[in-house]
Amino acid sequence: MRGFLLFVVLLPVFDLALMGHLIGFWNTIFLVLGSAVIGFALIRYQGIAALNAGRAKLAAGQMPLSEMTTGLFLAFAGVLFIHPGFITDLLGLICLIPGVRQLMASWALVRFSKGGRNPFESQETILEGEFEEVRPRDAAHIEQHESKKN
Repeated sequence: MRGFLLFVVLLPVFDLALMGHLIGFWNTIFLVLGSAVIGFALIRYQGIAALNAGRAKLAAGQMPLSEMTTGLFLAFAGVLFIHPGFITDLLGLICLIPGVRQLMASWALVRFSKGGRNPFESQETILEGEFEEVRPRDAAHIEQHESKKN
């Protein structure tokens, strides 16, 4: 969790401070806003394109696994562009490289397919039967009910 906090919060702060010192405050602001616009456009247009390609494969009766993973990593790249910081922008650019996307997708599929389990498979003992709630004050009713059974 600390590594995630370092990556998401602290590293971009230092990154932006360093870039602000090197290229100037306003240039840094314009670059951050420009990368956010690129991120939103990437999510919007590439996400829609991946969704349409997935729909076409589903209509053809095929599983759109490649399109789903491509869309997922393009959306992830867009989120990295939206998040302020130049290191996240660099990681977003890396996610845009098709070969890297394929490696990440195959790694994710292997990683997440091993951890899955059947939710309908139970390790517990299941006892089926009927029940009737019995209250202590209804002792006379219980005796009457027992006599009806016999």
